[in-house]
Amino acid sequence: MERRMFHINYQILQKLSIHYKLILFFLLIALIPLSFSGGVTYLFAKNAIINKIKDYSRESLAQKGVNIEVKLDNYEDISFQLIANSEINNIVDLMVNSPHFFERYNMKNLFTQYLAGFKYGDDFIFDMVFLDPGQKVVYNLSDRVPQSFIDTPAFKQYAEELDRHELAWSSLLPVPDINQEKVNTIIVGRKITKSGTNENLGSFFIFLREESLNQLLNHELYREADNRPLNKKINKYSMLLSEDGQVISAPFKEYVGEKITALTKNHQPLAFQKNQNEIYSSLEGTRVLFFYQPFEHNWYILNVFPVAYLFKEIGWLRWITFLLLIFAGLFAFLLS
Repeated sequence: MERRMFHINYQILQKLSIHYKLILFFLLIALIPLSFSGGVTYLFAKNAIINKIKDYSRESLAQKGVNIEVKLDNYEDISFQLIANSEINNIVDLMVNSPHFFERYNMKNLFTQYLAGFKYGDDFIFDMVFLDPGQKVVYNLSDRVPQSFIDTPAFKQYAEELDRHELAWSSLLPVPDINQEKVNTIIVGRKITKSGTNENLGSFFIFLREESLNQLLNHELYREADNRPLNKKINKYSMLLSEDGQVISAPFKEYVGEKITALTKNHQPLAFQKNQNEIYSSLEGTRVLFFYQPFEHNWYILNVFPVAYLFKEIGWLRWITFLLLIFAGLFAFLLS
């Protein structure tokens, strides 16, 4: 079959006049090297941009990882002071165990004064809650977390995880606010014991807003956006993922709480390997390049680069090559 096609093509060439053969010859001489040169230039430019993005993303991920870890460690330290600081530990003990109502009331006021210093000006903190050993709300700084939420299966499952450790971070847990609207939160909890006796006083929880984590992760995105709407197909951005691939925080709120495998329509988990920190994938129909980095609590920071964003800087190369091919073809035609 191939031999027959070759024979037919050869016969066609034989029948062409010398004029058309010259045109074809000059076209091939002009277009093949130019096409090859344009293709090679585009590939080299593409690889250079990918390498530049890799370097940028490594630095960006490292810095974002440090920023998040420092912030989260700060909240762990706040809860630890309820054990390490003997004065505060005694206030908590009396607030939980005193048989006198007015003494418990006074201790709550002192506890509020202590915690208010951390809460003031901190947009991350949604609320601070103290539960007795029976999981009843003893103290609530902002009265934003109701007992009904504490009694939900999702929170109880997290509380069971805390019982197995002295400190535990939750997955994403939506809390209804006073308007019954869901506020996405992440919780850090610590078991509090009485100094000297290790008596269980209860558990202390700090509820953090997901949106504040997003602002920390994507601060450059909001600075550059200049109040313009974000575009998934153009903007680069970062997401925070849990160990099982749940999106803990993201600039696009429809992603928050979803599994990354559902968003990429991939039934298999993303292959987060130690020797590779980038993955090509498709996110809601948009071709993207993922860069990721693990950090504390078995969480991941995921940088998302739309491919259209990656190569917009070299899109002009394709048009220049195309125009050169047209001019070269016209020149070859006129020359022939």
